[in-house]
Amino acid sequence: MLRIGKFAANLGTTPKTIRYYEKIGLLKTPDRTDQGYRMYDADTVNRAKLVFGLRRLGLSIDEVLDLLTDEEEPSLRKRTMALLDSHIRELGVTISVLQGRFDDLSSRHSALLALPRNHPPDCICGALYVPCTCVRDAKSTS
Repeated sequence: MLRIGKFAANLGTTPKTIRYYEKIGLLKTPDRTDQGYRMYDADTVNRAKLVFGLRRLGLSIDEVLDLLTDEEEPSLRKRTMALLDSHIRELGVTISVLQGRFDDLSSRHSALLALPRNHPPDCICGALYVPCTCVRDAKSTS
């Protein structure tokens, strides 16, 4: 049996998070001592390890709640696999989008590096891929 401080520390979290998870039903409300201290049994410790493990995989609190309370599909493994498949697909899309942004920014950075020396120091036209008027404007103000 563990008190909340030790229980939270063992999970790498805070007592506030433990109390919140109890409030929303992810963890059962523990028995209390005569002095009012929460005492967590082995079953709750194991459930908490499962909850925090799922959260570390990137699942939202709502997804963990749904996963652990869905009675329509009795297999926790099947439900977890389906949810992870969905997350993998979403991450694939996110990675593709981020890779495109990375490539675009790298290209624009290279364009700035390649600007001829006759361009003013504040010229960023090369990174914006617009016709440069900075050289003409700089010459007309000279």
